[in-house]
Amino acid sequence: MGIGIAIAAIAIAATVASDIGFSVEESKKQDELKSALKDARSAINDANNFYQNVYKVLKTRLDNLKQSIRKIPPEVVDKLNTQLKLGLDNPDQVLKDVGYALGAGQVVAGIAGLVSFSLTSAGIAAADGIVADIGAVAGAAGAVLAVVGFGLTLYSGIKALNKLNDAIDKVNARRRKAEAAEAKMKNALDGILRALHLQVGGYESLKKISDDWSKLAKNFDTYSTAFDYAITGFAMGKNEAQVKAFVTEKGSPTLNDDILVLAKLIEENILDMMRKGKKDEEIIEYYAKENPKEGLRFVMNEYFVSTLRMYV
Repeated sequence: MGIGIAIAAIAIAATVASDIGFSVEESKKQDELKSALKDARSAINDANNFYQNVYKVLKTRLDNLKQSIRKIPPEVVDKLNTQLKLGLDNPDQVLKDVGYALGAGQVVAGIAGLVSFSLTSAGIAAADGIVADIGAVAGAAGAVLAVVGFGLTLYSGIKALNKLNDAIDKVNARRRKAEAAEAKMKNALDGILRALHLQVGGYESLKKISDDWSKLAKNFDTYSTAFDYAITGFAMGKNEAQVKAFVTEKGSPTLNDDILVLAKLIEENILDMMRKGKKDEEIIEYYAKENPKEGLRFVMNEYFVSTLRMYV
């Protein structure tokens, strides 16, 4: 009997020791999971902040600038040389930076040269390629970050040892996805920094430089709108003086006579093309890429072109 009691006591002691050992291991794993969750949240927050406050801002500004500088014909740009630089502290440097950022490099001279290049096949391919690349990275990063943090809190209450190991693996995988997304965004911006001959990793400096991209794009938008109003005014049958008044009435800046001459020329050609049965898309394509007068190439908004049909 005494031996049986002794054996039973030993068995109980072994079970208790086993339970204690498992609890210690479990506790260590829970600490490991807490650490993994902390690191994952930090990586996700860092990547999200970089995406929202740096990458997305730069992507949007560069895309807007690419679109804006194509809205005015180079010959008109040449005559608006001063006006388009309003608000820029160092316009020559800004134009140089824009040229590099949009893939023009040193092949252009001045603002009209930049616009002319942006309307060539090479210029379109270069700028579209750069913007598309950073746009693709932004889309991929945004998609990753939208889901990578989802459900992290679900792992915090897990206790079973096998499930703890699985949770740690999954949390670490989400951290790595966030880190990879941020790395891809930084790599894309490093390409622009190298093109600008700036230090790789200087993202805040690049963001500051892009403030001038926004100003330049806004100037282009302002004068492209005025130019569109001038074309519309002539299509309405107004004379030059009336067109000037019409443009001003619309809240746009005054355009000089030599610019109005070009607006009239384009208006006459557009209406003539419409009378000959050309579709809006064909007219846009002609002025964007096919016009033999390269100085009068520009990208018109499809809606704007459609509004001129009522005057044919």
